[in-house]
Amino acid sequence: MVWRIIFALSIFITTSSAFAGFDEGVTAYKAGDYATAMKEWLPLAKKGNPDAQRNLGIMYQYGEGAKVDLKKAVDWYTKAANQGESSSQATLGDMYLNGVGIKKDVAKALDLFRKSAKQGDANAEANLGDMYKSGVGVKNDPAEAVNWYRKAAEQDHGGAQMMLGRMYFSGLGVTKDVIESIKWTRKDSMVYVKAFISRFGSNTVLWV
Repeated sequence: MVWRIIFALSIFITTSSAFAGFDEGVTAYKAGDYATAMKEWLPLAKKGNPDAQRNLGIMYQYGEGAKVDLKKAVDWYTKAANQGESSSQATLGDMYLNGVGIKKDVAKALDLFRKSAKQGDANAEANLGDMYKSGVGVKNDPAEAVNWYRKAAEQDHGGAQMMLGRMYFSGLGVTKDVIESIKWTRKDSMVYVKAFISRFGSNTVLWV
């Protein structure tokens, strides 16, 4: 979903690292100079920097500075995830869940989401909410879904706020409360707008 992509990218471009060249890569990326960003991050990634590895995964996944290459994206995400980098664990989990760039493996996805959510990653928390709501890989449990959506929503995760609003509106897994539903749905709209502006600039026309 678009909201997940924007949310993930808005996080990664502001992450700092102690390795020389990392911040230069961030500056280049923000300026749309993906080739330079790739040039700065690749040596760091090869040396084992998990932040740089994650960033290369994102660039290969979305074709920034290189052609879309989901296999390479998975490889870099895996390297970072194996070092405990939470956002890579969440993204890799999503790829396993949907069979994107790798064979579908719901159990592996669930394991990665749980590891990432344990570190407080909002994307992982939102994904766990989805899994418990739909009963994919786990027993259907709307109340547990609400629990995970709330954790993510409280971190301004737009998609989780939208789903939490829907759960309140329908009374699924939580006592029906239209006021709470409206509150969370409005928060979702604002998060999306802020993330879009952060990613693409305040002068970009946003169609909603």
